[in-house]
Amino acid sequence: MAVTRLYSPKQHHPALNWVLAHARRKFFDLHQANASTVAYEVLQRIGGLYAAEAEGKHYRRKPGRYYAQKKSLPILQSLHDWLLQTRAQTANGGGTAKAIDYTLKRWQSLIRYANSGNLPIDNNPVENTIRPIALGKKNWLFTAPNAPENVPPPFKPYLAPQNSTASIPQNG
Repeated sequence: MAVTRLYSPKQHHPALNWVLAHARRKFFDLHQANASTVAYEVLQRIGGLYAAEAEGKHYRRKPGRYYAQKKSLPILQSLHDWLLQTRAQTANGGGTAKAIDYTLKRWQSLIRYANSGNLPIDNNPVENTIRPIALGKKNWLFTAPNAPENVPPPFKPYLAPQNSTASIPQNG
């Protein structure tokens, strides 16, 4: 069976570009849990990145991208330097260290949008669009087994066979 490559190895895979929202979420959760000043600082800097992107959207594609890059790249460099410095002063194993490590480990993917001419800052619109599909897929797993004719065709492979008792505990 041949494997079809969806992208060239020389291209950047789109799924590798969108970790900013996930990194932001790590710091948001950290700040919510214990009002971390480190998390607050990171959130402020990431907020500056989103503001630069929003300002750049007011322009047509090429000038807007240039504008966003011009504003985003210095913020990203400053954030990276600050994260490295802060991580060196942070004890291992805590929530702050884990959030910083997550971000630094994915740094090249995180900044790819700023060096690209056509990538969005994150994939939140895509994730919000496919969320009902993902939730629906899970929900169809628990549909009435006696009514498979009511299940939309894309979800039928996820149903257990009607004669399956694998998920029913047996009292022995």
